[in-house]
Amino acid sequence: QMQAEIVDLNYNFAEVPGRGFIKQGTLLLDPSTEQEFLSKCNLAEKKVNYIHLWLMTDLLVISRPNKKTHKQKLVAVFDLGKVNVVKEDTVVDGIDRCVLKVTTERGTVVAYSVEEDVV
Repeated sequence: QMQAEIVDLNYNFAEVPGRGFIKQGTLLLDPSTEQEFLSKCNLAEKKVNYIHLWLMTDLLVISRPNKKTHKQKLVAVFDLGKVNVVKEDTVVDGIDRCVLKVTTERGTVVAYSVEEDVV
């Protein structure tokens, strides 16, 4: 059993073999879990409103882009067995978007796509 660990390090996901990029989106959080999620994921002090979700073999990885280095800053790693992902379609800003609602032990992340990605 791999525990979800809070890690903060520079990582170039382009170098990860077999990775599957599923979605990038604006970070929207469930208000009831927002503060808990941000603090547990070490994001409370940073103005983060843009994340990347990565689907690997048995892990869900959440990262944020580092504008200076163009690498990804690792935010959180979750065991897919402990994560519930619900996909739904909605209209945001007049545009049809696919929404992923990801429920983790640290709260719920709602990420909507900013471009047409294949899920």
